[in-house]
Amino acid sequence: MKFSGFSHLFLADYGVAVLAKVTRALLILPLICKNAYKNTKEATFMLSLQKTSFVSVLAALILVLFVANVVHAAGVVATVGVGASPEGVAHDSGKGEIFVANSGDRTVLVISDNSNSVIANVTVGNLPTNLAYDSAKGEVYVVNSEDHNVQVISDTTNRLIPNVNITVGPLPLGIAYDSGNGELYVANEYGKSVSVISDTTNTVVTNVTVGTYPWSVTYDSGKSELFVVNNGNNSVSVISDVNNSVIATVSVGTSPYYAAYDSATGEIYVTNYGDNSISVISDSNNTVVATIPVGNNPQDAAYDSGQSEIYATNVGSNTVSIISDATNAVVATVPVGNTPFGAAYDSSKGEVFEANYDSHTLSVISDSPDVTPNPTSPNQFGSGTPGPTVPEFGNLTLIFAFIIMAMVALCTAGATSKNKFLV
Repeated sequence: MKFSGFSHLFLADYGVAVLAKVTRALLILPLICKNAYKNTKEATFMLSLQKTSFVSVLAALILVLFVANVVHAAGVVATVGVGASPEGVAHDSGKGEIFVANSGDRTVLVISDNSNSVIANVTVGNLPTNLAYDSAKGEVYVVNSEDHNVQVISDTTNRLIPNVNITVGPLPLGIAYDSGNGELYVANEYGKSVSVISDTTNTVVTNVTVGTYPWSVTYDSGKSELFVVNNGNNSVSVISDVNNSVIATVSVGTSPYYAAYDSATGEIYVTNYGDNSISVISDSNNTVVATIPVGNNPQDAAYDSGQSEIYATNVGSNTVSIISDATNAVVATVPVGNTPFGAAYDSSKGEVFEANYDSHTLSVISDSPDVTPNPTSPNQFGSGTPGPTVPEFGNLTLIFAFIIMAMVALCTAGATSKNKFLV
């Protein structure tokens, strides 16, 4: 059975209501047990237990566990073979295509999100690491780290635009498209700077000094700001695109790499590779409002606007952590390929495309609660095998379960021995 967005909301709300009933039952149960044990007749004890609708409580608990599983289920539905050492991933919403930068063989592969198959192979510069889709131009900007430049692919032809090689700073890595002013922001790791490219002229219009070893850039459309992750000094520089100046610096976790912008909450999720966590920054005051433990060595992050969740790739554990932005807690963990790197969300399909650096594959993760894993989705570049999803049941739910079982066991034992309880 497939659940719509409305059904998700209903199930979640119903699960909360069930938890409330379980809580009330827990409060009543000790009193019933106490009264029951005062009367040593087993029949009276059983009658008292019936008043708690004990069977209903257990059914409610089972339903809560079921709801938790349904609401947070997600899994790999296809695995696409790509080029050598894929890193960056970008979704072209205009064409329904996924662009993957293969740093090991100087290519960018274009994948149809309808068939999950490769439809074009574009040769680019040396060590392509990241990409950004320019929705206004229908173009994809490719960062070539070793060449210290940026090239541009037209999504009409899936070919490089001739004679466009935009020189930026030393060792460029991350890139983000600013839809508000039609500019691309490129993080130059060795330059302690961000190069700003106009998509009208495809030239650098300014350079902004930021922190040490800037690794990536994320655009916040709600504030018209760019969040630059500085790996070298564990911080995030906030740039206003009005005057291209740094307006704030936020301290985060150890060895941060990438970030994702959550448009619903106005928050930035930063992956801290060195301490296995995600720092959540509020864009209203540029402060960290939460720190979320995830898998080993989180690398990249992508925001799923359909489910209001963040997908964080964990390089060290070969998994993807799925985080609810309502609770800032991990709700599921999805096994993927070896050394997961970049990720991008496809809003039209409700899927996250994630690159596995050492497997040379792309894992396609569905955010639907009703997923049917597809063992392989091969093409001319290779194939792969996805793993099952591991749902994360909330600690509160498990506590309820243990408390109920323990109290029922105590009540039953007491009834058998006819000893007084809670007198």
